[in-house]
Amino acid sequence: METIYDSPRIAISRLPGDSGSAVVSFAGVGLALDGLPHEEFVKTLSGSRHTQFFVIDKLRSWYNDTASEIVEQLTSRIGEFERVFTLGNSMGGFGAIYFGRHLPRCRAAIAFGPQYSVHPQIVPTEKRWQNWRSGIKEWTIPHALSGTGHALPLHVFYGHPGLDLDQARLFMENRPDDMALYMIEGAGHKTASFMKSHGCLTAILDLIFVQNESAANVARFLHEQKISVLCHQGRRDASHQLC
Repeated sequence: METIYDSPRIAISRLPGDSGSAVVSFAGVGLALDGLPHEEFVKTLSGSRHTQFFVIDKLRSWYNDTASEIVEQLTSRIGEFERVFTLGNSMGGFGAIYFGRHLPRCRAAIAFGPQYSVHPQIVPTEKRWQNWRSGIKEWTIPHALSGTGHALPLHVFYGHPGLDLDQARLFMENRPDDMALYMIEGAGHKTASFMKSHGCLTAILDLIFVQNESAANVARFLHEQKISVLCHQGRRDASHQLC
């Protein structure tokens, strides 16, 4: 993986692929993707690989201090691809949702265990990551659905039970029509690693990025893999509509 941009605030690396599509992956607070190798997130069942752009917010600011620089640097670089996707875990999942709605040509986003917000007024009971959150002085992106981004399928995966349930509840209460939330029994905060350990991570990515499958079909596939999942889709008032 080659570093193509590096500043005091962000770093962007690129891993070439051959599928004609690009996946923009956003690092979590630990500057990784759920502890898995980067290439695990760009494999396809056919054997090809998507080009990957790996984005690090060095300030761990949940992009409040870095979003404009990230958009500026990515927009021209992803312009050659007809199909672009975003993906991330935890803070990176927050980024996948936010930037998926604000980057050009983005067709879908996948977020594993994302935060809806880390703003103290929105999530007063959230006590994690205080050392990084306390450094955010201007909340330009108070939550992952901030701004007037374009619509696209948003696939959000959470482990149940776990420490992320309050964050999941906020997405449930504010989710747009195009968002599906999957609650996966036993996955905890490491939903991507959980899927990898069950041998289905590449297949899930393929269903969403390559086959453009519906949330109902993604949930059906997980059930077929003997993974217990409850899927919610659409607005809360339409809601308790199960996938």
